[in-house]
Amino acid sequence: GIDFTVSDWSAGLYEDWYSVYGITEAMETDGTLAGGFQELCLSLSGSFGEPFGGSASLSGEFDPATGIIQYNFTNVYGDAGTVTLTPQ
Repeated sequence: GIDFTVSDWSAGLYEDWYSVYGITEAMETDGTLAGGFQELCLSLSGSFGEPFGGSASLSGEFDPATGIIQYNFTNVYGDAGTVTLTPQ
């Protein structure tokens, strides 16, 4: 299988959205991810804990040809985001 390590599944959005509530970079999110091959792309699904004690679910794809990971996430409060990770 392929393992991914991402220190902040929200891609900085929690710090941006909720800094008024004291969310700092030190409180960023982490989570788990599972995948399976589908039409030459790796289909992703997973979840991550968020700083207020809830959780968020995510789903997306990894394109092995480009190395790009793209996913959508939604938390228990209805906040949602789309993240695109591009290799450097």
